[in-house]
Amino acid sequence: MPTPKHSHLIGLKIYGLDSATLEGATVTISLNSDSSTAISNAKGEAVLNTGDFSDGWNAGDEITISANKDGVGETSTTLVLTDKGGQKLDLTLEPTSNLIYHDDGTNQFVLNFALLVDEAGNKITASNPLPVSDTPPPKNIRYDANDAAPNYIGINYSSFEATTSSRTWTIYKLTYSGSDVTQIQRRGDVAWDDRTTLF
Repeated sequence: MPTPKHSHLIGLKIYGLDSATLEGATVTISLNSDSSTAISNAKGEAVLNTGDFSDGWNAGDEITISANKDGVGETSTTLVLTDKGGQKLDLTLEPTSNLIYHDDGTNQFVLNFALLVDEAGNKITASNPLPVSDTPPPKNIRYDANDAAPNYIGINYSSFEATTSSRTWTIYKLTYSGSDVTQIQRRGDVAWDDRTTLF
């Protein structure tokens, strides 16, 4: 059974992504359905009190501590309460992908993506960088016939001005059933002019 309400201070120091103390972060401690919230001051400090929990608390209870600031980051951890005095903890925010904007008074908005995510939804960080393709962008693309359902597509990665006779093309032959593509064949390092004899 929880003890009667009594003070137990949790002193927190919040750091931003640059490891400097962070003012204005929202910090929350919670135990079951009880919670207490504060905003970090100019020194990045926030003090919360488990005495604010309506159901009280016991030594050994594990509280959840979360901190966040829009456009900067967020973090969450747990702390086991002791029965001796208060407790202190430092928290460093981690990047989020929140989108924030600022109105500069001219109805022009500056958008700021705090962080991108990859296709799996994982945050882009130093340990999870943006994927990089080793395929260069195409410099020249041709279609035969030049309509919505071409039989051949040619891509040249080497030059914007590649001749159709140069053997620097990658050719794709598309086979259709009605309007559906049923087969795609590929040949690389060939001439666009030879497309009809390659497959």
